[in-house]
Amino acid sequence: MEKQYVAFYHHLATERKLIMADTYIKYNDHSINSAFKDHYIVPDYQREYVWNDTQVEQLLFDLLDAYNTDSKKAYFLGTIVTYDEGSRFELIDGQQRLTTFFILLCAIKHIYKNKNEQTSVIDSLIYSPVMNENGDTVNQYHLQLQYEDAGNCLELIEKGGQRPKDITQSGILLFNAFDNITDFLNDKFPEISDLKKFVVFLLNRTSFIRIETYDITDALKIFETINQRGKGLDSMDLLKNMVFRQVDRSKFKELNMKWKYITSALEKIDEKPLRFLRYFIMANYDTSANKDGIVREDQIYSWLSTNNDQCRYIEEPFKFVQKMKENVDIYVKCRQPDNNSNGNIHMKNIPMLAGKSYKLHLMLMLAASNMDDEALERFKGVIESVVYYTVIDISLFKE
Repeated sequence: MEKQYVAFYHHLATERKLIMADTYIKYNDHSINSAFKDHYIVPDYQREYVWNDTQVEQLLFDLLDAYNTDSKKAYFLGTIVTYDEGSRFELIDGQQRLTTFFILLCAIKHIYKNKNEQTSVIDSLIYSPVMNENGDTVNQYHLQLQYEDAGNCLELIEKGGQRPKDITQSGILLFNAFDNITDFLNDKFPEISDLKKFVVFLLNRTSFIRIETYDITDALKIFETINQRGKGLDSMDLLKNMVFRQVDRSKFKELNMKWKYITSALEKIDEKPLRFLRYFIMANYDTSANKDGIVREDQIYSWLSTNNDQCRYIEEPFKFVQKMKENVDIYVKCRQPDNNSNGNIHMKNIPMLAGKSYKLHLMLMLAASNMDDEALERFKGVIESVVYYTVIDISLFKE
């Protein structure tokens, strides 16, 4: 573990030089016990909770394995990136893990209560008294989710409330995580005495690095630098971060509404955001520098980061996102045409000819979006014909 820390601090020192010379950052080693003495918020422009059962269980089994191997040895959990607002930390990176740990604390609290165990230490990590604007003392959670999809799910989970009937996908995942964690702890630690020993390890031996910055732009830059060099997040998340860095904080909500429109539209048609992003790039910009003009999923971020001269997301971030929004509307209409007029019958025929997974024609439709109505209608028929000859009668091409 000591070698791991030395290597990681060296990595951070290197990254710090790469980020920018005048960025003021600091990084501290925290246990869960020390980290949850502070307050965190996940702002409304951030990605909602997306961890499923597999990711939650992987974290739990990793913790259990570390505990069973050596309960006195520190277990490193990685990093979180924060923007220090003064009274609380805004989470820029690491919210999936920190949210899961918060839910883990809530699950431990409920098990302790059912076993008539003292919960005061766990309670102190979940919330603490603060004075509100009226001067009244209220309990404030140490983690608050401000994005719309979260609702009051964390509060309901902490208080033992029922899962609401009208709940978002993110809310479902939050409650699923709580149920999953509770079942795991009950299964692995049927005796409360064994669970209590595991909790000591969890609170005091788990460790992660909290990177703190006092400028939101610096925090977003650090987020990008860390994630683009490892597995990190996908290109859609990195692009969002890259675009948000170009606008004033006061414009985040407005920009996020447009971004949420794009991701929600793709989610409704069960489309992979990265496929849309690839087609958007190849349909609207010159990608001839890539082999055969194709941008693969693992090339998206590098292409975007080196082609601002085409995209102009730095100079005109709102215009760039608006262009994505207009393209996603076209994409959805071509994937799910609502009638047979304007050549839409051809769009309906293509999945029947080539299968529902066939989507290459959508890139052509994005590229043709500036055609007049009559030309576009004829173009849809041409695309259907090409698909027919390619898929049904490939022998014609061989001749």
